[in-house]
Amino acid sequence: MSVEIKQKPVDVEDTLCGMQLDYGCCTGKKRQPLKILQRFATPRWALFFMSCLGFFQGFVINGMMNSVLTTIEKRFGLKSAESGLVMSSYDIASLFATAIVMYLGGRGHKPLWIGWGMILMGSGCIVFSLPHFAAPSYTVDSSSNGELLCSVNSTMRSTDSSLRNYVYALYFGNLMNGCGAAALYTLGLTYLDENVAQKYSSLYHGIYFAITGATGPAVGYLVSGALLQCFTNIGEKVSITTAHASWIGAWWPGYIASGTLIFLFSVPMLLMPRNLPGTEEIRKNRENEKYVTSHENEKEVKNVKGKMSRAVNFYKEFLVLLRNPPYLFMTFANCMDAGLIGGFSSFAPKYLETVFGVSAAEGAFYTGLVAVAGGSIGLSVGGLIVTKTNMKVQGMIKFCMFFVVFSLLAGGMFFLQCSQPGFAGATVPYHNLTSALISATNFSSSCNLHCGCNSDVYNPVCGDNDVTYFSPCYAGCTDTINNLGETYLNCSCVSTFNQTVTMGSCVDKQCKNLPLFLCLFFLAVCGTFMCWTPNVVIRIVPFSHRHLAVGLQWILNRALGGIPIPIIMGRLLDLACSVWSTEDGVVTSCRRYFNHQMGLYIFFVVLISKILAFVSYIAALLIYRRHKNNQSSNESELSANIGR
Repeated sequence: MSVEIKQKPVDVEDTLCGMQLDYGCCTGKKRQPLKILQRFATPRWALFFMSCLGFFQGFVINGMMNSVLTTIEKRFGLKSAESGLVMSSYDIASLFATAIVMYLGGRGHKPLWIGWGMILMGSGCIVFSLPHFAAPSYTVDSSSNGELLCSVNSTMRSTDSSLRNYVYALYFGNLMNGCGAAALYTLGLTYLDENVAQKYSSLYHGIYFAITGATGPAVGYLVSGALLQCFTNIGEKVSITTAHASWIGAWWPGYIASGTLIFLFSVPMLLMPRNLPGTEEIRKNRENEKYVTSHENEKEVKNVKGKMSRAVNFYKEFLVLLRNPPYLFMTFANCMDAGLIGGFSSFAPKYLETVFGVSAAEGAFYTGLVAVAGGSIGLSVGGLIVTKTNMKVQGMIKFCMFFVVFSLLAGGMFFLQCSQPGFAGATVPYHNLTSALISATNFSSSCNLHCGCNSDVYNPVCGDNDVTYFSPCYAGCTDTINNLGETYLNCSCVSTFNQTVTMGSCVDKQCKNLPLFLCLFFLAVCGTFMCWTPNVVIRIVPFSHRHLAVGLQWILNRALGGIPIPIIMGRLLDLACSVWSTEDGVVTSCRRYFNHQMGLYIFFVVLISKILAFVSYIAALLIYRRHKNNQSSNESELSANIGR
C-alpha cells in the first residue's frame, strides 16, 4: 500500500517575491518582500523566466559552441584534443556541480540557486570571449594565397604558438558555464513540477524543453552561422572572402550578447518566491503513482536530526532511488536519447556537408532548422497529448515505446546517399598515376613533388575534372585570379585543358536526396524529443525526492549518454575516414569520409541506442505494472479485513 508523506505547510512569507538582504545567497532567509512584484509569482511567469534562461543556455552550449569551435581552432592554432577538451569542460563541470546542487540546493530556495547559477554562467560567457580582446589583433597577410600555391621555394606560415595559451581562458569560461547551468535543469524542473497541478506538469515541461532543448540550440546555429560570415574584427574591411583559407569569422559577439542577456534575466529569477501561491493545495495527492519499495524505506528517510542530518538524509534518499527499478530503467532509456541528441548536434552539420556537399554554413543552417522544428513540435505536442489525455505512468511508458520505434524507422535516412566525387590520392589516383592509391595522409605525386606543399593545411579545391584535391598546392596550381583565393590556374595535376580548380570540395550536383533526408531527419528528431516530454520519472518517486531524482538523471544522462555516445560515434566515423589532416606531421582529425560507411556507422549507433532504450522501457513497464497489481491486491485484502 502506498504511503502518503505529509507535506510541510507552506509559509506565507515564502510565497512573496522579494530581495535578499544578507549574504546567505541561496538560503532564502532575510528577504525583503516586494508586494509590487507579486503579480509575477505565478507558474506562467516562472515558466517564462526559466525558459528565457534555458534558451540562452541552449543557444550558447548546444548551438553556438558547435558552430564556432572550428573557427576557434583556426584562430588560436588549437589541436583537436585541445578543442575537444574545451567542449568537454562544460560536461565535466556540470557533473560535479549537479551533485553539489542536489545535495545543498534540493531543500533550499530553488529560484535563488537558479538565479545565482545563471549569473555565474553569464560571467563564463564573458570570460569565454576574452581571448578575442586579449590576443594580438588578427591580420590577413595579403601574400597568404602565395603560400597555397605550388612553388619551389614555398614556405607555409606557422601559427604563433603563444596563441594556444588562450585556450585556458576557454577552458575556464566553459567550466563556469557548466557549474552555472547545473541548477537550471535540476532544480528548475522540480520547481515547475512542485508549483503546477500534476495534470499540467507535462505541458509545462514540454514547453520548457521545447524552448531550451530545441529552439535555443537551433537559433544558436543560425545566429552563429550569420556571425561567421562577418570578419572577426567587425568593421574592418578585408580583401578576402569567406572561402579563403585565412578567413576568421566573428565567433565572439554571440558570447558577449548572451552573457549580458543572461545577467538581465537572472534578476527576475532571484526575486521569485520559494513557493508560488496555492502550492499547498496543488501538492496534495501527488504521490498516488509513485513506486514504493516498502514502508520501511519511506520511514528511514525521515526525522533524522543532528549535525550530520543533511548527509544522512541525502544518503538514505539516494538509496531509495537506487531501489526503484522503474526509475533506473527509464533513466537509462533517457540516457540513450540524450547521447543521440549530443551526437547529432556534433556530427549532423558535418554529415550534411560530407554526404550532400553543402557548405559548413548551410549544414549548420539545416541542422538548426530541423532542430527548432522537430524539437519544438515534438516537445510541445508531446506535452499537450499527455496533458489532454490525462495520461498515467503506464500510458506514458507505452507512449515513449511507440516513439522509440517511430524514430528508429525514421533513422533509415542514413541510407540515403549521393554519389561521391573522387579525391586525388585517397579514393582515385592522380591523372598521371596508374598504380594504386597513395594514402589517406600523403598526397604527394610526381605532378606536385616540386611544390613544397604542407600537409598540415587543408584547403580542398575542385578541379575541372570533378576530382577534389587536398589544396591548390597539391593540385600543382601556380597562379590565382585577383588574389582572392577562389579560383586557381595552371594546375599541373588536373587532367583537363584548362587545368583550373575552384575553392571547395566537388559535389554531386545531380543528387536530389537532401529534401527527403531532411524530412526523415525532422521525424527522427520529433520522435526522439517526444519521449522527453512525459515527466514519468518525477511521478514514480516520493515527492520530496524529486529534485534528487532529476539531478541524478541529468548526471547519468551525461555520464552514460551525453559524453560516451558522441565519443563512440566519433570513433566509428574515424573508421570511415578517407582523408586525414596532420599537424607537424602527426595525424589529428578526419577531413573527409566514405559516404556509405559514414551513414552505416551512424545508423548502427542509432539502432543499438534505440534497442537499449526500448528494452529499458519494457522492463520499466513490466516491473511497474506488477508493482501496481500487487499494491491493488494488498489494498483489496486490507479493505476486506477492515469490513469483517
